[in-house]
Amino acid sequence: MVSFNNPIVVIDGVNEGVFVSRVNRFVVKVLTGNRELYCHLHDPGRLPWLRPGYRVWFRMAAKSIARKTPCDVVAIEDGAAGVIVLEDTRYANTLYRVLAGELTCRDPKCSPSLQSEVYLIGSRLDFVTSCCDGSTVVVEVKNTNLVVDKGIALFPDAPSKRAQKHLTTLALLAERGYRAQLAFMVVREDARVLKPHREIDPVFAKLMCSYKTIIDYVAAKLVVRVVDDKLLVYYGGMIPVIPCH
Repeated sequence: MVSFNNPIVVIDGVNEGVFVSRVNRFVVKVLTGNRELYCHLHDPGRLPWLRPGYRVWFRMAAKSIARKTPCDVVAIEDGAAGVIVLEDTRYANTLYRVLAGELTCRDPKCSPSLQSEVYLIGSRLDFVTSCCDGSTVVVEVKNTNLVVDKGIALFPDAPSKRAQKHLTTLALLAERGYRAQLAFMVVREDARVLKPHREIDPVFAKLMCSYKTIIDYVAAKLVVRVVDDKLLVYYGGMIPVIPCH
């Protein structure tokens, strides 16, 4: 059973710095002490809330690994909102693995069997989740960090043909008899509800609304804390998903 009091993910070896600028979609400049570092950003989204001067937490990469940047951004503070945002999208599937029983099986005591990166009807899906009651669900996981208007989480923050394709694939599978779910990891604690970002990606929003009767939409809120050199991610509960607005 997932506990609200214990972290579900712990990331060791984090360092604190200050965000200076975004060089491109995947690289940011960080000031730490009296030196500047160029760190890899695993979230290529627009991050419209990001401002110079916000605190950044990063991890140094192993020196034995050949790469262009020496560090990876793990989290960034949204200074205006006063919350820490998990900014390494690679953890979205890790978070889902821990929360699958709660989110997909609706049974906090269940530890479901998970198959990852499964190919169905020519597309790769994140998970096929087998629940303790014998049911099987095809799941695609999405990460979102954009929150506006006092708690409205929005997805996506940039037009995403990939997300559109995933929705269409889930709908096709649902029409063929599969149970299908789109699971959102909302990686900041100030979210109250989640909606499709109609102004940014009207196609995705239309699809999400159209498929509301055949695709199960769920969203998990995550709470991020930093203690010494550890970044702790807690489960903050499920929040409502409003597919049509």
